[in-house]
Amino acid sequence: MRNILYALFAALLVALLSIYIITRNFNKIIAAFTSFKNGDHDARVAGVQHGEMGLLANTYNDMADTIQSNIQDLQSVDNLRKELIANISHDLRTPIASIQGFVETIMIKGDSLEDKEKQRYMEIVLKNSERLKKLVNDLFELSVLEANQKAVQPEALQMAEIIQDIADKYRIIAKNKGVSINTVYSKDLPFVYADIALIDRALQNIIDNAIKHCEQGDVVTLELYTANDQVMVKVSDTGSGIESQELPYIFERYRKGKFYSDATKGSGLGLAIVKKIMDLHNSTIKVNSILNQGTEFYFNLPVLKRTASL
Repeated sequence: MRNILYALFAALLVALLSIYIITRNFNKIIAAFTSFKNGDHDARVAGVQHGEMGLLANTYNDMADTIQSNIQDLQSVDNLRKELIANISHDLRTPIASIQGFVETIMIKGDSLEDKEKQRYMEIVLKNSERLKKLVNDLFELSVLEANQKAVQPEALQMAEIIQDIADKYRIIAKNKGVSINTVYSKDLPFVYADIALIDRALQNIIDNAIKHCEQGDVVTLELYTANDQVMVKVSDTGSGIESQELPYIFERYRKGKFYSDATKGSGLGLAIVKKIMDLHNSTIKVNSILNQGTEFYFNLPVLKRTASL
């Protein structure tokens, strides 16, 4: 009888100890949930590793890590969005204010303005109108690409022809600035598989960017070569280059650093559009640059095969 009592007492102690451990672990989990709900996103369950309570604690900790990471990403995007709005608002306000100012001047002074002076004012108005139009077009194009509303229509392309056509198109613009454009490629390059309109747009943005950052005597070179069943496309220039601290950010649509501090050199969205076009082609746009020595952009496109598909 005494042994039975001892056994019952021992069983009771074990049961009480088990209830204490379970209750303590459960309280830890509840406390972590409550803290997280109240805004402490660093709250985690510590010291609970075994059994079903341990599984519950680990599941909560993983969930909390994921939620916290998503919250931080959303906050970062929101901050960058605010920065973009501020930058774009400034860029829009500048040409609008200029257009308004010169139009008002023409209206107020009227016939008192000399024809030469009036012509100069109208040229300034036209120039700012073109800047405004480009900015709006870039914003619209980027929003379409990011919303995946642009369908990629790949086809067989001969990149040498595209490169030559673009070079011929930009030679007049470059010549007016004293910049030379060269092309380097083999005549027997294989065809690639890509969307001709999108690739053409990406190359125009890159070349336009290169020319704007070149001065008289600089050279822009368009080069094609093959490597590992890919056609490599490289656009290099001997222009002003990009500061090393700016390089990681030049493709970000929300950032406008020193590289774009001069509003006359573009909206700062051209390279973001290039990056999105490369993403749609499962390709990567890369950049190397040395300040005051030049910059090179390069990307690859797959060689056309019978089973090729994007």
